[in-house]
This record gives sequence, structure tokens and C-alpha cells, in this order.
Amino acid sequence: MPTESQLFAETGPGLPDFYETLDRPPGDIDVHGHDEPLNYRYVGGEVFIRAQDQDAVLELLSGDGIDVSSISEPESMAALPPPPGPDESPDHGIPAGEASATDRDFGRVRLSLEEPRAVPDAVDSLIAANFKASPHHVYATGNHTQFGPADAPESISKPMWASNFVEQTAPTGSLAVIIDTGLLEKDNTDSFPFKHVLRNPHDREETRPTPVAGNVPPYVGHGTFVAGRLLQESPKSRIVMVRPENMWETADGESLAVKDDDLAMALLRALGRIGDSKAVVMNMSFSGSAHSGDSLTEFSNMRMMLDVWLAQGTVLVAAAGNKHSKNEHFPGAWKDVICVGATDSQGATTDYSNYGSWVDVEVLGDDTQSWHIKDRGGWRIEVPSAAVTTPRRRHYAAGPWHGYAKWSGTSFAAPYVAGKIASYG
Repeated sequence: MPTESQLFAETGPGLPDFYETLDRPPGDIDVHGHDEPLNYRYVGGEVFIRAQDQDAVLELLSGDGIDVSSISEPESMAALPPPPGPDESPDHGIPAGEASATDRDFGRVRLSLEEPRAVPDAVDSLIAANFKASPHHVYATGNHTQFGPADAPESISKPMWASNFVEQTAPTGSLAVIIDTGLLEKDNTDSFPFKHVLRNPHDREETRPTPVAGNVPPYVGHGTFVAGRLLQESPKSRIVMVRPENMWETADGESLAVKDDDLAMALLRALGRIGDSKAVVMNMSFSGSAHSGDSLTEFSNMRMMLDVWLAQGTVLVAAAGNKHSKNEHFPGAWKDVICVGATDSQGATTDYSNYGSWVDVEVLGDDTQSWHIKDRGGWRIEVPSAAVTTPRRRHYAAGPWHGYAKWSGTSFAAPYVAGKIASYG
């Protein structure tokens, strides 16, 4: 059975308990044939299984000495949030309408384990016995995790394309949805065409709750940068930006983290935001690998919500991820999602982009340009030295910040494709 050689724990005042498997013994291949380390972050003490397997699973775990403290009822996504209020984006052009409720019981139960760190052993035991089992994944922005760019951004002066960009006073084009870290407020970036983006205060992108030594963490501006990449290709599009709730800054100050269930709820909230309107395309610049090899079990919350969007005719676009891995990453690897990898300026696959037959298209992801943070007194992008794992990654990017940046990653290749789709919508 695969075992961990290292374990990362994240806990502290105001922080959820979560852990990360960092490695597997050399030469060890897991039950699904992966030939490289499977790294993933997970919520301590939580394992998802199918309701129909509950009795047999409990018997197996008991025999392995893994104690279960509680079992949830089969989960469902109960009801959509109310449509946006009149103060959220009065000139966006999306009718409020009435969002219908969805209540789907997909037969998944959550086991709470007595020992938070027992999740990998429990999941591996269940998979080896042919049960469907999954950790509760945690996604995080940042350079060494599953949700984020390939390197730190670099400040640039206002580029020519920005000078020539024609801002729409009342966008009337197709509707595009973005699930990301939110949008910077107007006093944190240059004048940019996001005033009509439908969002509420929860979708604001914070620079940092309490700035430290004039620095800001490396994930700042991700959502704004992504939205700008889409608008460059489809300037008349109307955009709905949704930031998952309950995102938190990790203890190292390098990343934002979010639980899988909260990510699925963001997809649900987005349905409420658009009301009776139809979104042509959705951009998802995040990815995660399935530990069990069964993505439909591991990401059942997310998959259920994406099925709703697909039924409405929305084209789904996702980043391939920045692990330089051939193992499938989701949601991009699903056949009904357009998966986007990254190339360099010469058209070659970059040294960070995930790759394989499951990646549908590759476009430029190196040194892409978009709107970003604007200098407010000598800020710089701070990246702890421990996070620098390849020569291409910068320890920090110095200011001054002019409201624009260049940045690399599949995160920024995906919205180019989404923008092209929106422009034809």
C-alpha cells in the first residue's frame, strides 16, 4: 500500500486543519498505475465514500484500526442563493429573475475520522479493496500547489494594447462566468474595464488583510489578471466573477486555500448570479488530480454543478495545471471540458504545463500581459524562498506597480481560449 514519506500540516488560530502528502517512496506505484508522486492537500479527518458502501467501509476501517467518530447524511446541494440585488451591478444588463432551486442527492457521505492524519491510510485501504473513496481536497493559489500561476508576476509599464483598449460603457456582448480569486478594487489597480462586472462584496480580491513590511503575497491579482485576459479577446463581453467563500491565507503567507465543497458552492452561487440569462462560457483557472483514479467520486460536488452548467449550454474551459505532469487533472481532463495547456513564445509546451492526450489545446501561457495591482507605496510581490522550486520562479517581483503585469501559467492561457469563445457567442 502506498505510504507517505512526508506530511505537511497547516493549523493555527483561525486556520482550518489541513495536510498535504508530499511524496511516495521511490519506485512505489499506486493501485491505479501512477508512476510519479501524487501530491494533494486534504482536510484533516474527512473522507468521502458512497452511501451504499457505508457498512462495508466501516467494517474494513475498523479492522485496520481506523476509528470513525461520525457519519453525515448523504449530501446534496440544497438551494440556489437569491439573484443579485440592485446595488451589485445596476447597469450590467442581466435580469434578476428567479433562480430555481436544485436539490440533488448524489449518495455521498462524509466520514469523520478520530485521527486527522489518517486520511491517506483510510483512502488507500478503501481503494485497494475496490471501494470509491476520496479525501476532501483543498485547493490553494501559489507556486507549488494545484490552483495558481507558474511563477510570480512582474510589473510592466502600461502596454500598447492597454492604451488602445476601448472600454465599453454598457457591455452588450455574450455573458462569461469566471470562478477565481475575485477582482481588485478600483483603488488597487489602474483604470480598467471591470466596472460592469457583476459581483458582490464577497467577490472582492484583497491585497492582504494586514500588509506586512509593504509586501503583498504572490497570489494577489490572479482573478483580475484572468478577467483581463478574457476581456482582451472579447471586450464587449459581460462578466460574472465569483470568488469561492471561506478562502483563507495559509500560514506561510504564500497561498490562498479553499475546500472542494466551497469551490462547488461557488459554481452554485454563479447560477444564482446570472438568473434567467445564459452564460456562453465559463473559465476555471484551477486544477486538481484524483488520488483514487476515480474523478467522478472525488470531485462529485464539482461534477454535479458542472453538469448543470453544461445542460444550460455553457462551454466549460479549464486550465491544465502547472505541475508538468502527464497525469490527468480536473476539471480540465473531463471530456466535456476544454482543457488548456501553455506554450512559450516559440509555440513549444512550457516546462511547467501539464500535458497529455487529455489536454485539448495549448496556447501562449508564458509572459502573458493583463491588468494587475497598482503601486500604493512601494509594494512588492513576496514569495518565500522555500517556495522557489525551479530556476524560473522569482523570489519576489519588485515594484513600482503600474496596474499591469506579465505573468506565466496555464491559468492565463485558459482565459484566452474562453475569451475567443465569448467573442463568437
